[in-house]
Amino acid sequence: MRELRILLADDDPAVHVSLQHLARGLGHQLDAVEDGKACLSKLKQHVYDLLFLDLIMPVVDGTQVLAYARENHPAMRVVMISTLDEPLTIDSLLKSGASAYLIKPLRESMLTEVLSRIASGTISQDLTPKTAGSSLDI
Repeated sequence: MRELRILLADDDPAVHVSLQHLARGLGHQLDAVEDGKACLSKLKQHVYDLLFLDLIMPVVDGTQVLAYARENHPAMRVVMISTLDEPLTIDSLLKSGASAYLIKPLRESMLTEVLSRIASGTISQDLTPKTAGSSLDI
C-alpha cells in the first residue's frame, strides 16, 4: 500500500484528533482545516490523494468545495462525512462526484477500509463501505 496525502475539512476538533491518529497510525500524511474556505486554500496550494469533507461547515459548505474539487482535482477521491442521513442528499453528492458518504459517528473500520482501498488502488466510484464496525468517537 502506498502512503496517502490526505486533507480533512471538518469543524469538529474531535474528528481532527481521531482521524489524525488513525491516518498517521496507518502511515499516511494528514492536513486538517476547520472550514470550507481554508480547505479551498489548501487545495489551491497542494495536491492530495484524498479529501475527507464535512458537508456542513462554516464559511463555505461541503457542496461548494466538492464542486471545486471535481473541477480542479479530478483524480482526488472525496469522501463526504456528515450527521445528515438523507438518501436524496447522499445520492446527489455521489452523483456530483463524491467517492463515498460516511455518516457520523464515523466507525474506525469504515475509515480503515476506505483508506486501504484507496492506498491499494482497489477502488471503485462508490467507496462507501458495506461493513459495520466499531465506533470511532468522532
